Amino acid sequence: MRDAFCVLTPPVPSFVRREFGRSRGIVIDHDDPPHVFRRTSDERVLMLGADGPCVPARARERAMVQRTGQLMYELSKLYPAIAGTKPEYGWFVPVSVASDGFVCFGSHRNYPHHLFALGSGHNGVASAYLAARVLLRQYLGAPDKGDELFGFARLLG
Repeated sequence: MRDAFCVLTPPVPSFVRREFGRSRGIVIDHDDPPHVFRRTSDERVLMLGADGPCVPARARERAMVQRTGQLMYELSKLYPAIAGTKPEYGWFVPVSVASDGFVCFGSHRNYPHHLFALGSGHNGVASAYLAARVLLRQYLGAPDKGDELFGFARLLG
């Protein structure tokens, strides 16, 4: 488990919106950890990133201030027009990531009647769709040849 942080700006002016393009687009970069950002329908900018180890509850407020500031700085490096904009909201999101960074779907030998979908990280809908397909095939007793690549066995050996 890791904590990712989110920041939401107030509505931004038109010259900033032009830099972000259409509001229906979602941008995911290839940094480690990745950043996910988009323009919302009410003309705000939403950004998720600044992943790190889980922050204890007693230190979460300080981490929130630091990480939202970090996200706004990183956003201003990508889109300079947003520099100086203060975040309106900030929050954290728990994110699960497998030890090898890849998703893990399937049954576990210690839980024979259960199916799991873990470690999706920031992959969201794409990971959920893939998990649904793999788990349905396992449930029906007709797994595909490559489904074992997503299983727990790869993490054990």
